[in-house]
Amino acid sequence: MPNAAASAPCAPTVTPSDYARLAGMSDEALKAKTGGGWEKSVHSLDRVNAAAWPHRQLARYVRGTYEQPSWWSQTTAVGYERVRGLREAGQRRAAGSW
Repeated sequence: MPNAAASAPCAPTVTPSDYARLAGMSDEALKAKTGGGWEKSVHSLDRVNAAAWPHRQLARYVRGTYEQPSWWSQTTAVGYERVRGLREAGQRRAAGSW
């Protein structure tokens, strides 16, 4: 009997060069307003396992930890969720994540 995990389709690999496109905002714009680009933001949020957090917690963490204005903390949080496949552009995360 074949291994179910071996036969499951693989998710495409996301690299730092994909982050701005997936997030929906250029790396330059994020750097200009927050001091850090997508690669730095994604790496920092991955280190604290932020993909497991509900959106509100993620946005609050970004705002408090990195002292970003509210709009930019939301932008960073939403972009991170898109990069990590937690939401599609124009959509909210699954129920219960707000």
